[in-house]
Amino acid sequence: MKMQCFVIMPFGNPKVDPTRAQKLDAIYSQWIKPTVESISLTGLANDTIACHRADKEERPGEIISHIIENLTTSDIVIADLSGRNPNVFYELGVRHAVRNNTILISEDLDDIPFDLRGLRPSGACARLLTATTPNTC
Repeated sequence: MKMQCFVIMPFGNPKVDPTRAQKLDAIYSQWIKPTVESISLTGLANDTIACHRADKEERPGEIISHIIENLTTSDIVIADLSGRNPNVFYELGVRHAVRNNTILISEDLDDIPFDLRGLRPSGACARLLTATTPNTC
C-alpha cells in the first residue's frame, strides 16, 4: 500500500480574503503536494507517497470525521502552523495524541510555539526530510 501523507493547514476563506485563500492553496498545490509526491522511497513496493488535504477531497460525510480518520491513519502528517490557526493546532494535538511522524512547517518561526520547536523527526518523517533537505534531522 502506498504511504499516505495528510496535510493540515489553514484553508483561508475566498469570500473574506481571496488573496490569502489563493496563497494558501498555492502553498499546498504548488509546493507541498508536488514535493511530497515526487519523493521515491527506494525498496518499497509502492515507492511513492500520496499527499492530500481534507478540503480537496469530495466525499460524503462530515469533514471533521474525515480529518480525524486521516490524522490517526496517515503515515506522515505535515502541519503548517503559519498564522497560528486554532483548527490546525487542534488537529496537531489529535495527531500528537495518537501517532508520531509529524512535520511542522511555518512561514515564520514565531508561529511555532516554544514548546513545539524542539520536536525532532523520527521514523518515516526523518526519511522524508532527509530525502528532500539533507542534514536537517
